[in-house]
Amino acid sequence: MSDRYLKAQEILSGQDGEVIIDWDGKTYDAFFVKKVTASISKTKEAVKVLRKRGTQHKVNGFEGTGSLGYFLVTSVFREMAVYYNETGEDPYFTMTVINQDPSGRLGKQKVILYNCNLDEITLANLDVEASFLEEEVPFTFDDFDVPEKFKELV
Repeated sequence: MSDRYLKAQEILSGQDGEVIIDWDGKTYDAFFVKKVTASISKTKEAVKVLRKRGTQHKVNGFEGTGSLGYFLVTSVFREMAVYYNETGEDPYFTMTVINQDPSGRLGKQKVILYNCNLDEITLANLDVEASFLEEEVPFTFDDFDVPEKFKELV
């Protein structure tokens, strides 16, 4: 029997990490974030060539999209809406997402999403049947970096 297998303690805890938002010269420790996902979808162009019946596809870019779920304990996103309403300038921000489970051996992964822009912003939220208030907003981004990566499991 092989001793090479994924050990349970090496699987990342979903709640160990942090999110940092940089906007308008301010840094927000986004401890209120409940869930964040971000992904890229490659954009491709169909290419037909001689002597090949099938259509090939050439990647020519990507589109970055994500979703940010959080507990309603901050007004920062409403401030962004007010800023846009008053100035006409659409707010863009940088978001850093760090995964770091202290019980594992993987270390830390840091992903930085640049030029994030909220697709919609909830202005008011009230629900008499909710024990606590949550919101979820979709966003886009146009660049990213992964300056810190997990250690390889050996």
